[in-house]
Amino acid sequence: MKHVFVIDDDANIRQLILRYLEKEGYKVTAFENAEHVFEAFNMLQPDALVLDIMMPGTMDGLDLCKKIRTVSQVPIIFVSAKDEAVDRIIGLDLGSKTCGVSICDALHITCRALTTVRFESDDYDACLEEVLKLLNENKVKEVVLGLPKHMNGDIGIRGEISCEFAKKLESSGITVHLWDERLTTVAAEKILLQGDVSRKKRKKVIDQMAAVQILQSFLDRQNGGF
Repeated sequence: MKHVFVIDDDANIRQLILRYLEKEGYKVTAFENAEHVFEAFNMLQPDALVLDIMMPGTMDGLDLCKKIRTVSQVPIIFVSAKDEAVDRIIGLDLGSKTCGVSICDALHITCRALTTVRFESDDYDACLEEVLKLLNENKVKEVVLGLPKHMNGDIGIRGEISCEFAKKLESSGITVHLWDERLTTVAAEKILLQGDVSRKKRKKVIDQMAAVQILQSFLDRQNGGF
């Protein structure tokens, strides 16, 4: 018999899901919060979790999912009220003519390439306008912006441009994290080469992949490096 954990602070929803799953032949263990679920998970090894996102206490559904993902890829189904929004983060790799854009998943664990913003050389106001449109379309209020540095750690002209771009984003109500982007383009190029991506295709997506590297390294650090 498959074993499912149901975690939801709303007793009515919890009981509704529990009764449905039991009717379908599942063994169910229910929890009213996420506090002790991880310990129970390690002991009982359930086959799946049905998990509320927003719960009171020191650990919500997202925190629990991230913790479980350090040890298991067990299926997790999220349940949430319609008005609950999970904030995503966008990563930016700002160049002189292009800006690679990536976006993370709802759990802030992984990210994917989104698009490349193209603009006239050094026309950062035009780039800013397009980036703000993307943020609005994706309902994002937080950005990780690559900060170019010299290998000795000094910030040159490119870094100063990124800092100025960050200030303009912040003046528009966006939270900005400047993130050391040294070697991200090299890493992105290496990934594309390993994937046997053609030179023409690499040129089109290299900025997006660099944005992925920037955002993923930020997420990994935020999540304790896993």
